[in-house]
Amino acid sequence: MNHRHPKTFQLFPRGPVFGLLLGVCLMLWGAPVQGSEVILQLSGDVEYPGVLSLKKGHNEIKRLCLIGVQGKGQVDREFIRRVSQTGIPSGDYRVTGPLADENWPAGVFLKNGALRFLPVRADGHQKMQSTGRKGLAIHGRDFYPIVMPLADKKELIGFYNDLLFERLIRHWGALRITNWDMDRLHDFWSRNTVSPDEWQVRVTVIATEKILKLCKPPVVKRKPD
Repeated sequence: MNHRHPKTFQLFPRGPVFGLLLGVCLMLWGAPVQGSEVILQLSGDVEYPGVLSLKKGHNEIKRLCLIGVQGKGQVDREFIRRVSQTGIPSGDYRVTGPLADENWPAGVFLKNGALRFLPVRADGHQKMQSTGRKGLAIHGRDFYPIVMPLADKKELIGFYNDLLFERLIRHWGALRITNWDMDRLHDFWSRNTVSPDEWQVRVTVIATEKILKLCKPPVVKRKPD
């Protein structure tokens, strides 16, 4: 008696070409998401210390200029001068939160807070150690409104604002941008960040001539009256 076996249906074809395609698909599936990049270019110039840029896909902020030692208010002048002497702590970094002993009022990057970067390799840690700091931090003119939970009276806002800055520069090389640029940075960050781990941070060297073209205000000559 002749028994017929039902034909089996192959959902996927077999062969060397299919194997190659399957391997490529698995590689792409397991690969980390690319395209979230922070570039911090430092010049070593004390008046125009550098520029920050961010890119996520087609969205980007091309230029956030850092404020130098001539700026008023909270500027980490000691760190800026030290970098000009010891060299740029270039390398790969990662986004991180505040350290436990900072007693920072927010565990993540909030508006008018601080965006912190830690080096990821041993040579990067050595470069940062030569500056006396553990990593880098981007901040604005002040820390309002995150300072509000600390100040139970309006008269104490200035005191606690200075206190937060002192805590920050104890561990981090603080690099200041304007409050206007800090608003732009936080808005871009909140709209384009799912997890801080997705960002690849690179610190590079930029020539003084180039940073002057990017960040030095043009000289406006007034015509004589």
